[in-house]
Amino acid sequence: MEVKNDIIGTSTKDESLITLTRYLEESAERLKELDRQKDAFLDIAAHELKTPITSIQGFAQLLQDDKILADIEKSKHYLSLIDHNSNRLFYLILNMIDAFKIINNDLKHNIEYVDIYDIFRSAKEKFEEQIISKGITPQFFMEENIPMIHSDPEKISRTLRNLLSNSIEYTESGTISLRIYRDMDDENYIQFEVKDTGKGIPKEHQEFLFSTFHQIDASLNRKSGGMGLGLFISKGLIENIGGKIWCESMPGDGSMFRFNIPISFEVNIKANVEDSQMKDDDGYDIIGGNQDGQ
Repeated sequence: MEVKNDIIGTSTKDESLITLTRYLEESAERLKELDRQKDAFLDIAAHELKTPITSIQGFAQLLQDDKILADIEKSKHYLSLIDHNSNRLFYLILNMIDAFKIINNDLKHNIEYVDIYDIFRSAKEKFEEQIISKGITPQFFMEENIPMIHSDPEKISRTLRNLLSNSIEYTESGTISLRIYRDMDDENYIQFEVKDTGKGIPKEHQEFLFSTFHQIDASLNRKSGGMGLGLFISKGLIENIGGKIWCESMPGDGSMFRFNIPISFEVNIKANVEDSQMKDDDGYDIIGGNQDGQ
């Protein structure tokens, strides 16, 4: 009996060592990948931050020339470029801050009663002319009788801004549409849909779309600008207010991004808590807070 117990004990120790070794190897690989992502991010960030700063400095120096100041139209043009690059710099920095908040599960929310039509109208006013200027047909639709919701309007607006900006950047012809309507599967949610006729996204990239710093085409990203954080941040923003975001796309057929948000923030949070408690009773490990700021 003692010999048998010794054999069982040795076998258990061996299995534990194998499991520990595998865990350490996987952890080492994850650290290497994080290190690679960090280096890639710093490289892109340095490039992206330098571009608007250089433009602001250059045009500000030009405006010190009395001859240029005397030319009202040229001065206005240079000031508009300074304003454009200042906004670009602001959102680059904001995205960097939010990305690290999401990674550290430290993203806060500002919940209030929101009229979705205000968000819809703002998005239409901001992006309709940009879409038309590229020779693309804009389509904006919002279902009638959508109620006031209890949510964070800034997170919704920023997500729409990210999605519409991406569609404009990667669509050369056809249409770009924004649709807002009651979720057909659950009337307690409002669904937002941004669809375009752009180049589409290969299937092998779709599962990584919302990952940190993932870029489908780094050279294209450099050409168009950006740090590859927009979709990662959008995911964190929407999940922080109890929603979900996903993508449907085929190469050559464009892309459709959808996200939904609960009408009542409190009801969704209560449901999440109850669901977590139920999983805990079933014996699953529950980690406080979800990844990516959920």
